[in-house]
Amino acid sequence: MLSAHLRAVVSPALYSLCLAHLPAQWQSVPTSAAPPPRIQPAVSEGSDGQLWLFGGRLGTTSRNDLWQFTGTQWLARPSPPISPRHGARMAFDRERNEVVLF
Repeated sequence: MLSAHLRAVVSPALYSLCLAHLPAQWQSVPTSAAPPPRIQPAVSEGSDGQLWLFGGRLGTTSRNDLWQFTGTQWLARPSPPISPRHGARMAFDRERNEVVLF
């Protein structure tokens, strides 16, 4: 579960940075592994309070990989059988207890 003080996490952009907004400032979150650089990924918080990242693109190549951020590390997860895409959106549906990609 993410710390109560962790308010936002920026997914890796072209700079491959992972940042957390703590009460007064942005701080770098060191991780041993991270998703490859990308723009326009879909990002959502899940039922477990962890962050989920899907797809995005680098240059003209769209991706369909799925990553989970635990608050301290990125974990590659099995890619869902969904075509690569960028600019998609994800949200957590509390009634169904699932992350929805649209």
